[in-house]
Amino acid sequence: MAVQFESINITSVPAERYIMISVPANLSNASINGVVGDELGEADPKVWRSFKWINGAYQENAGNLAIGSAVWLISKEGASINADNGYSTAFLSEKTINLSNGWNQVGNPYNFPFHLVDSQVHLSATVEQKLYQYSDGEYYESPLGRMEPGSGYWIYSSGSGTIKINPMFGMLNSSSKQLASKTTIGWKATIEVVAGSQKDGVTTFGLHPEASNDYDQQDFHEPPVIGEYITAYFNHPEAGSLSQDIRAENQDLYKWPLVIRTNQRGMAEISIPDIYEIPSYLEVKLYDPISRIVYDMRDEPSIFFTSQGTENPHYFDLLVGSANDIQDQLDEMGIIPTSVSYTHLRAHETLRYL
Repeated sequence: MAVQFESINITSVPAERYIMISVPANLSNASINGVVGDELGEADPKVWRSFKWINGAYQENAGNLAIGSAVWLISKEGASINADNGYSTAFLSEKTINLSNGWNQVGNPYNFPFHLVDSQVHLSATVEQKLYQYSDGEYYESPLGRMEPGSGYWIYSSGSGTIKINPMFGMLNSSSKQLASKTTIGWKATIEVVAGSQKDGVTTFGLHPEASNDYDQQDFHEPPVIGEYITAYFNHPEAGSLSQDIRAENQDLYKWPLVIRTNQRGMAEISIPDIYEIPSYLEVKLYDPISRIVYDMRDEPSIFFTSQGTENPHYFDLLVGSANDIQDQLDEMGIIPTSVSYTHLRAHETLRYL
């Protein structure tokens, strides 16, 4: 049964850092100001700001914290956020979170955690089976799609979709399912990019026996950026910006068009920290069309490029295949492979412009 309350603690908001929040309850006043106004005061962009992703763009002070919804919040001062006057979601009741086409900011409607892999959760066919959460300037994949009360998450739907949660069904059925991203694959590796204190470490590529080169259940979109950022994604001709692009195991040469954007000025770093996951008989090269340099990623632990902080995209081609197939591709492009070492630069050092 639902429990009525006068006040419950939602989360702690750090000073001057973005956090995505939700409320695991039905509130009598679910407006943004109604939830955070007591602690942070009336909406004032010099004190605190909130953002909601609507129709493919952020809108300030828009949306609300109705059950299942989430918003970005940033505050000049740290605070503990409480919600007043509402009632919790009844444990025995099924809840449906409606999703619009594209990215959705969602929250847990219950005051206990659950996972998207749990048997009591059903996603419509349009919904990508991956949740992204944000902390200290970096996105993470939520393990097994875990949703904590009070936190907010990104989830993508290619059309209108739903997340249906029925806790009672989970008690009656102990079976579990697996997220598409967790199934056994031929191999998968990660592109990691760093600029200043910002990092993107959720960009993955690889091969899967059940994948196609088209957009399918093995592929996932890149979440929208917020604040100071660096982001890396693959430019897919059908789906657009993908944080994970898994291909079919039927080619001699694979080419992933890699795009990196950042609003950070200085030196940006690219690495493949788990390159050992790629079979050793395959070469891994990264081509920079601006410098016309081909980097051997097995020899170079990191490569660097200079960013002006303008958010203009930096384009690269990631090539994976046999030495002969990659060389044939480079010959067609008129490129002479060059090895450039940046070992004199440490990973944490950046070049700043005065």
